[in-house]
Amino acid sequence: MSSSTGLAPRSLVQELLINRAGASPDAAAYAAAAAQVYDEAAQALIPLIGEHGVNALADRSLLLIRREFPWLTAIEEITPEVSPLAQVLRDLEGQAPAVALSAGAALIATFSELLSTCVGASLTKHLLGEAWRGALSDGAIESCT
Repeated sequence: MSSSTGLAPRSLVQELLINRAGASPDAAAYAAAAAQVYDEAAQALIPLIGEHGVNALADRSLLLIRREFPWLTAIEEITPEVSPLAQVLRDLEGQAPAVALSAGAALIATFSELLSTCVGASLTKHLLGEAWRGALSDGAIESCT
């Protein structure tokens, strides 16, 4: 799941999180930035794929990035009182800033890549570009091949 032109999706999302985290970010700031970026994407996508669709993409994204970040709480370990995203944010806050940034970027990038496989790269770029106020450059998100 990578881009052949422009920034790789994870690099782009990492830059977006850095910009949103503020001047002296810690792990909590990166977690909050990831939550903000995710929420913006979710709000843009709910009219198209519904809340269940957004949640399914988020759950699948979390499952996939746990291979790289095994310290993330598994979906089956999350209690009903805590949403998967809220638990991920707690997990990120407990890490070193660089690790929190990397895991947050991986989650959002994987989410966007999965979305791209469902609705296509062009629509994904349009929807997320609108949600993230034009942050996506040409060729930044491509569908998986």
